[in-house]
Amino acid sequence: MLPRPSFVGSVFALALTGVIAIACGGSGDSEFDENAQNANGADGGGAGTDDTKFGGGDGTGNGDGTGNGGGTGSGEACVAQPAVAERAPAFLYFIFDRSGSMGRSPYGDPATKLNPVKTAFSAFLKNASSKGISATLTYFPDVTKSTTQSCTASTYGTPAVGLSALPDRADDFIRTLPTNPQSQLGDENYGTPTLAVVQGVLPKAKANSDAHKGKDSSKTAVVLLTDGDPMQCGGGNSAGAVATELAKYRSDVLTYVIGVGGSTNNLDAIAVGGGTGPKAMIVSVGDPAQTERDLTAQIDKIRLSSLSCDVAIPAPPTGQTLDLNKVNVSFTPKGGTKSALAYDQDCKANGWKFDDAAKPTKISLCTCGDAQKDPGSAIVVEFGCARRESGIK
Repeated sequence: MLPRPSFVGSVFALALTGVIAIACGGSGDSEFDENAQNANGADGGGAGTDDTKFGGGDGTGNGDGTGNGGGTGSGEACVAQPAVAERAPAFLYFIFDRSGSMGRSPYGDPATKLNPVKTAFSAFLKNASSKGISATLTYFPDVTKSTTQSCTASTYGTPAVGLSALPDRADDFIRTLPTNPQSQLGDENYGTPTLAVVQGVLPKAKANSDAHKGKDSSKTAVVLLTDGDPMQCGGGNSAGAVATELAKYRSDVLTYVIGVGGSTNNLDAIAVGGGTGPKAMIVSVGDPAQTERDLTAQIDKIRLSSLSCDVAIPAPPTGQTLDLNKVNVSFTPKGGTKSALAYDQDCKANGWKFDDAAKPTKISLCTCGDAQKDPGSAIVVEFGCARRESGIK
């Protein structure tokens, strides 16, 4: 551990919600206020201990190395300046099956498939937990075109809803959901043109992924929601062909497969091709309430796996130089208590690390499940105090 410098540190807070929480050394937060250990500097605070987490001081700014050092001896508070930084977003490209078997008589019953699927999907779109996700929505088959056009990749190059932030733009998606199965779902002549739709959507998703490479830790994924295997559109529209197509993109874009009852025997192979196998996510049908619960659970798994736990390291204030040995991180759940995390580049414990120890650009939580589940939580990054490297929970 390095001794704490005698100059006053600056503190920044990066909020996962994009709102910056600012903390100062003299704010009265004793857990994170090293100056409070010895504000007047009269007698010196003595050696810091493991029990105090941040140590004492001798009034001259010379901590003993077990804590974060002493105060400045003058009682002055740190000067905090805001730094706006957000966690990397997730981009989900939804492909929604509206073939007749989803709920167009006589091919399917909307009460057992379409309606519970719509309810669960709408709830995901509107839920506060979807914050940090931008989504698109493409339907297949395209029943506004001829059956021949519905089997063509170019038909699916433009989504029904373009990339939009959730949950703010949820209504844009919900307005497009089928409301009249007799006129808005395809019949058996349209089939299930899975190959055509993935050929239309995957290049768009990859272009988005490429646009973010080297800039942030965002993830781009495709979610294929279907009630059946590929059907019609010629012999090339097969599960094997779809899996092969998805495999071309999986190093950049994963494809999750949610099967809603029906003929889903070959969906596992498609999930493997998309990089999310060995099994597709199968949603039961027959009990609409259970279908809704199953779909909600599967979409939430995808949401959690897509959200990042990385934050960019902000630039130091004008006139100051960033010292990576004086960076500390804490985590605060929404409405909860702030917890100090220890630096752990090998991530052997519940701490944090740099993306690159030599030339870091980002900070990552070693265990990020809590941050993923709670979009209102905050990662706090503090600058100017000796790095905590052990003993913090």
